[in-house]
Amino acid sequence: MNFKKYLAIFLSAILVSTYSFAPVFPQQVEAADEDWIGTYVEKIQGYYDNLDPSEQEILREARTFLEDQEAQWWRDNLGLSEFVNHVKEEKGIDGNEAMEFIGAFISVFYGIDETFESNLADFRDTHGDTFKAVFGNDFTLQELVEFMEAVQEEALTGQIIPAMLTDGLTDTTIDEIMTNAINETFETGDYDTFQNRLSDVHLSVEDLLGLNESFSQEEIYDGLDISDVRAVFINAAAREFVEVIDEDTEEVISDLPSIDEGDSKEIYVKVANIGTYNGTITTILDWESEDSNIATVEENTDADTLVINAKSVSADTSADIVGSITIGEDTLNLVTLTLNVNDTSSSSPGSGSGSGGSPSTPGDGSEDSQSSVDIGDEDVEESTTADGKKQTKVNVTKEKIDNIVNSNDEVDEVTIEVPEVADSESASVSLPAEAFNALKGKNENARVTVKSKAGSYSLGAKEINVEALATSLGASSSEDVSVSIEITQSEDTNNAVVNNGAAAASAVVEFKVMASSGDSQEEVNNFSSYVSRSIPLNASADGEEQDTNNLTAVRINEEGTLTAVPTVFANGEAVFRSVTNSKYTVVENNKSFTDVSDNYWASDVITRLANKLVVQGTLDGTYEPNADIKRSEFVALLTRSLGLTTTNAEYDDRFSDVDADAWFVNELVAAVDAGIVEGKPNGTFDPHSTVKRHEAAAMVARAMAFASYNAEKLDDAQSIDQFTDSKVIAGWSTDAIQLTVQADIFNGKEFDNGDRYFDATAGTTRAEAAEMLNNFLSFIEFMN
Repeated sequence: MNFKKYLAIFLSAILVSTYSFAPVFPQQVEAADEDWIGTYVEKIQGYYDNLDPSEQEILREARTFLEDQEAQWWRDNLGLSEFVNHVKEEKGIDGNEAMEFIGAFISVFYGIDETFESNLADFRDTHGDTFKAVFGNDFTLQELVEFMEAVQEEALTGQIIPAMLTDGLTDTTIDEIMTNAINETFETGDYDTFQNRLSDVHLSVEDLLGLNESFSQEEIYDGLDISDVRAVFINAAAREFVEVIDEDTEEVISDLPSIDEGDSKEIYVKVANIGTYNGTITTILDWESEDSNIATVEENTDADTLVINAKSVSADTSADIVGSITIGEDTLNLVTLTLNVNDTSSSSPGSGSGSGGSPSTPGDGSEDSQSSVDIGDEDVEESTTADGKKQTKVNVTKEKIDNIVNSNDEVDEVTIEVPEVADSESASVSLPAEAFNALKGKNENARVTVKSKAGSYSLGAKEINVEALATSLGASSSEDVSVSIEITQSEDTNNAVVNNGAAAASAVVEFKVMASSGDSQEEVNNFSSYVSRSIPLNASADGEEQDTNNLTAVRINEEGTLTAVPTVFANGEAVFRSVTNSKYTVVENNKSFTDVSDNYWASDVITRLANKLVVQGTLDGTYEPNADIKRSEFVALLTRSLGLTTTNAEYDDRFSDVDADAWFVNELVAAVDAGIVEGKPNGTFDPHSTVKRHEAAAMVARAMAFASYNAEKLDDAQSIDQFTDSKVIAGWSTDAIQLTVQADIFNGKEFDNGDRYFDATAGTTRAEAAEMLNNFLSFIEFMN
């Protein structure tokens, strides 16, 4: 395809959000118009964010190429000598300055990437005066917006969609489409001022947008395949108009419902209702399953439907079903649907298809299949630890685990209670490593729970990689490896609790998992998911129940710092989760801030999260609740909320704007490792920018996934559609916003008339961030 064809399609795609022009000249906009300007800038940014990484890279290369060109290059290749001569003679504008102005406008227009908004602002600051000098004060922004809206309507609904779905998009028809759309708009609309201003300076719409013949010659783009650039946008333009409808619910879906192996699902695909066209395109697209071993797809042309067949599978899995259209030599993927196929050969508990559902943990109120190991005197021995503590050790044979596995249809938890022995300060349970394999064979989410007077520990069987431990320990067989779970009363040797301004509310308990074979030992200390444990609280002096809003479990770090971990309180115990072993205790805090009064709307959540060591104030004792929170600060709060390990983090310089000695780098590394933070496509993190509400929603949604939230708690009656601005929310963030709204983490904002709006691109204050985190931790049950 030639350059003009792709450029035209690019124009049509961008014109879907035609107000991309609006922010360039804000000095001409009334104050009342500022909100919709920002909204449409965000729509353009969201449009870019929805592209896949390879497409984004193509656009970045194009922008870099265009921005690197000097004024003479633009003069040589745009062919606008009449314009240059006119503005030089009539406006007193230097020729190079005039071409830099046109070139900069085209660079911004075609440079849709993560820097789009800042590029617009730079253009305004640098070339705003030149624009006014060229076009005069009577050429208003509103006229430009109205014209581009009309071109959008004509190009899309009157010509592009019908052409795509009937005769196809050829070089000739694309040229005709754009020429006809512009001409038709001028003929049918009142755009005399716009046309006159262009004519006065010897420019056309095609010149202003880089659509003229001179600029369409591909040989001028040294080393850049401009066809690839336009292909990105023809793809995106076509995707814009495809909806997938579920035949049962007749609702638009982005993913296919799960189906069982051996079943079939029938769907149909229709074009979005644009203009007069509202037909199905099932037979126009070519459909293919990307993994035919999981599912196949066939077309039922008589019924305009697709029939998707699930194959036999050995485990729950998924396959992408892709719908594409061929135009010339190019194949454009317009629809990608993920089909989840359920394995029906086994009814293993915990393997359901619920989105994000979490395996239950002690203290969460779920009803699990639990089995206790019978402990006899022969299984118990007393010993002394290396540091001189009296230890009660329980040895559990594999036969006892096998008996439980073989005699129960379901096994979620195996409980081992260590007998109380006077003066014993340590409890240890030793199991053959193969016992963990036996449990995993029954249920991959099964866990072993050890209970002692000092506390309890619940270890997921999948956290023990038996074969890897055998290799690491030099064992001749995995049968030679044993695993011990140890719960030991310990001490705060560095006085970390007091030094950090807290008071102890429980004993200090050290949790440890050791693997051994012969004389070799290895500590198992880092886990792929949360490990639950509990510690009894100290009895209060007056016998009253303690205020759990002031309490949290903490990990005592070797350097004397405290890291809060997700904690809930019940029955006089702190039940907490962590992804590593260490010394833990429960602390009491009584934080307050001089600028947060008792009647401030977020006072309770700010104080609660401060006492739980999630939020922190400033050095002068304030919280600054109304100040905007930065991206770096919000990531640090999320990391603390989840109790992630942040010490000794290895930073790989992945973000070009984050130094290894940045105050937040450890928290950032932990968030990246947890999949909560991805950064910008250009390799930056943008740590000092204010967190926008849709960015906060995206990070919180990823944190929910990391915490394995319970999908059954979501309120399906809530929807992003309840917000009056739902149609202008960037597509890349809609799923995250929908999820967090259904989780009651985000509630939107309210107009005076009661209508609600989300305000996706607004900043987030420190008080709002505290409220979000409070709702988040409550929903995922990481806090009472």
